[in-house]
Amino acid sequence: MLLEAVGLAKAFRMGFSRNRVRQVLRGINLCLERGETLGIVGDSGSGKSTLCLILAGLSNPDRGCLMLGGTNVRGMRGSQRMRFHRRVQILFQHPETVFDPLRTLRYSLIEPLRTHGLPVSEEIIALQLRRVGLDTAVLSRRPAQLSGGELQRLAIARALVLQPEVIILDEPTSMLDAITQARIMRLLEDIREANDISYLFVSHDLPLVRLFSDRVCLLQEGTLESFELR
Repeated sequence: MLLEAVGLAKAFRMGFSRNRVRQVLRGINLCLERGETLGIVGDSGSGKSTLCLILAGLSNPDRGCLMLGGTNVRGMRGSQRMRFHRRVQILFQHPETVFDPLRTLRYSLIEPLRTHGLPVSEEIIALQLRRVGLDTAVLSRRPAQLSGGELQRLAIARALVLQPEVIILDEPTSMLDAITQARIMRLLEDIREANDISYLFVSHDLPLVRLFSDRVCLLQEGTLESFELR
């Protein structure tokens, strides 16, 4: 088992006095095998993004545990925690959020390598750009100068420079037109097959998730249930 969640629960306090509690996740169990795509479908407000942040190690659950390769993520510290964040990457619905609007895209692609203490290699960056269908000329531009589809390709390349084993896809194409969406999904599938990467694909679009995933689960009322593919 590559990534496994057991009994994940998360609640948020709401209201002016924060005396109301909304239980977003209620005992989520899931497992992700190497090279597999697990789809999770849910309506707006079902807790999809909260679950993505927990699985990416960017938020802690109130209860339950997350394990990568059999090791509990909650207990990871220092270099072990950094290694987790190299192995598990996340793509967001709005790719512009991962880029500094005041800096060139070269800075944003180099930043993950520097953060993780890895050699800054122009060859690696150029290779990942070619894999997502972009030329190195984009590196001199700023995020506002690219289209939404180009920015999502850049976000994919930015994740790939760390050679992750798992990529969490949080509504990665919902802001794109149908043609660009199809191209991005085809690109992600090609990358998965070439690199044996595992995806956790989270979306509200059931037909798209069914087409792209090996297994599908429904997230509703804070619980996760298997959905039979037909």
